[in-house]
Amino acid sequence: MQKIAASGERFISRGDDSGTHKKEMQLWHKAGVDPAGRWYVQAGQGMGAVLKIGDEMQGYVLTDRGTQIAFSNNMSLQLLFEGGAELSNPYHIMAVNPVRHPHVDRASAGLYMDFITSDAGRELIDNFTIDGQPLFFAKPVPTE
Repeated sequence: MQKIAASGERFISRGDDSGTHKKEMQLWHKAGVDPAGRWYVQAGQGMGAVLKIGDEMQGYVLTDRGTQIAFSNNMSLQLLFEGGAELSNPYHIMAVNPVRHPHVDRASAGLYMDFITSDAGRELIDNFTIDGQPLFFAKPVPTE
């Protein structure tokens, strides 16, 4: 992130308070960089649109794996860096509070959560690929 900022090359940000944008802001903070100036473009758009803008401007973009894979055949941007704990941006699963939302089918939500966190569910997640590339990585369910 420091090298990007120092280069003055464009960085296109989602700028939309999404999970990806929050992760980006953590990375800037950790790098000691205040992202501002002509090089920093806040698109206020979804990930697909930001990748298109980044491709048109030939700038840097922080993206999620799935969108990068989906758009990779239609853009010239190349993957520069992936992996590492700093880029981990986990998804979580939780049921809606049935007291606040009594119309929710809590039993079905529980069954779904049980499946997703089961060995079979985690295996399905780990083995899901697009163009031979894994999209998500299931982590073991924490034990209490």
